[in-house]
Amino acid sequence: MARKGGDEPDVAWGNLGDWLDGQLDMHPHPLPPAPSRPTLEDLVERAAADPGRLAYYLCEEHPDSLASRLGIDAHHVTHLQLCWLPSVDRWDQGVADVAFAVGVGRAALDALLREVLARAAARYSSHGGIAAQPPPPRR
Repeated sequence: MARKGGDEPDVAWGNLGDWLDGQLDMHPHPLPPAPSRPTLEDLVERAAADPGRLAYYLCEEHPDSLASRLGIDAHHVTHLQLCWLPSVDRWDQGVADVAFAVGVGRAALDALLREVLARAAARYSSHGGIAAQPPPPRR
């Protein structure tokens, strides 16, 4: 049944779905499949290759070990790994921001990051490379 004054197809409302299915089937170029969304594990794996992300420095630590050390669950460890490395010139504020975002104590996170950055610096300097240096110790 067509509407007055329009170029709509003569289709009864009851079988409109059938008509639409037929129109979609006739499309000459099928739509590409929707891209799959990366999982959190995929994102952590990518972040572990980026020296600007905490995962780069925390990848040697087991997530369960990090969780127990920081007093958080494994889900929060994943989010911690995806965070940016705090800038040395704004270290205290950066650590506080990350600690707040992840729900961990600032002092515990500060100690952990200083430890893993010192290990990374020692590893790279022993090979003659330049590494991210931890900020100077607090006075």
